[in-house]
Amino acid sequence: MLEFDIYAATGAGAAVIGALWKLFHSISHTRTKHEQRLSLIESTNSLQKFKIDTLEKKQGTTENRIEKIDETINGIRRDITEILTILKGRANEKNKNMDN
Repeated sequence: MLEFDIYAATGAGAAVIGALWKLFHSISHTRTKHEQRLSLIESTNSLQKFKIDTLEKKQGTTENRIEKIDETINGIRRDITEILTILKGRANEKNKNMDN
């Protein structure tokens, strides 16, 4: 009977140790998976933040370019207005000279 108790106690002990080992392994495996997911989320977040920063810089650059283009267009408009004024003045002088 004592022999049966020793085997039973050994078996029960092994079962408890096995259950504890399985529980520990499962928890550590789950923890590793969560750490990997968190790492992936953080790296994705970093990449997206970098892309957003890049887009913001490009938007600022685009705004500057648009302002420069607007200034250039306004300068061209002034030049055209000046040229048209000169041409109209000459046309008026020619008409006056022809009338005399």
